[in-house]
Amino acid sequence: KPTGIAGEAMMRAETPQEQFNLIGAGRRNRIINGDFKVSQRGTYSSATTITNWQYYVDRFGCYGQSNGAKLTHTDNSLKLEAFTTATNRMFVITKLETVDIQKNTTYTLSFYVTTNSSNFRVHVNDLSSPVLTYTSPSVVVPNGVRTKVSVPVTVGATVTTVFEIAIGLFASGRNNVAITSGDYFVLEEVQLELGKVATPFEHRSYGEELALCQRYFEKIDIHYSGIPVGLGQNFQNRKAIGPFIFKQEKRATPTIPSVVIGIDGGDGTHTFAFYATTTSCNGSSSSTSPTIYPADITETNFSIQASAEL
Repeated sequence: KPTGIAGEAMMRAETPQEQFNLIGAGRRNRIINGDFKVSQRGTYSSATTITNWQYYVDRFGCYGQSNGAKLTHTDNSLKLEAFTTATNRMFVITKLETVDIQKNTTYTLSFYVTTNSSNFRVHVNDLSSPVLTYTSPSVVVPNGVRTKVSVPVTVGATVTTVFEIAIGLFASGRNNVAITSGDYFVLEEVQLELGKVATPFEHRSYGEELALCQRYFEKIDIHYSGIPVGLGQNFQNRKAIGPFIFKQEKRATPTIPSVVIGIDGGDGTHTFAFYATTTSCNGSSSSTSPTIYPADITETNFSIQASAEL
């Protein structure tokens, strides 16, 4: 009796884990936000000039031709396009904690890509000692045609720090390559899973994906006034605010940029520096005020951005 495509894939599987993955049991995808649905930092529906090594859509950093590229984000895709011509690189990069990666194991990286460049590649770097790096050959994709790509990824025994995956336009070793203005690539459904077979993309709920992202970055939006502001102990002319409890514990103590917050009672605005643990943060004003009251409240909206990215 013919087994069909699914049956043939099950028969080709070499381990029980691969068969487990094929039937969709458990969480398969090691990539967080592989469908690009979570974007806490902002909305990039219009092309946005990127700054190298910055995060935009959650869990995916960007490098763009020495700041000569633009990012466009939809509900389920991410696009980078060069607007200058140079010998450089243009890619997205996602980093995994080694606790999420099994040593001495074969994984399969898969995704959909649309590109007009012949320099599209995948680069894997485990940042261990000795460093394991791998760059795929140029991925042959018909010009402008949405194509499913699968790349084998072998993890050795030396993974000790961060596991990086870069996807985009570069030469072997993630080195510079000729990039022309207008070169682009669009990514969808990025997945890294155990085994040698690429299975259909694992769609998780938005709430689950957001919680996974918030281990590395969390934005707390205060959309109303009236948050109590106290006086800092032994600081007569300074104010304190908090604590703010994170929705998810961070992987490490996060960094938080200072925030300008308006205080009522004619007290103007104050710049608050934030001090954090992996579970919460507190703010303290860094400027003095001639009109300090013990029962002040905020009168402006503000956001706290806590980053514990790898």
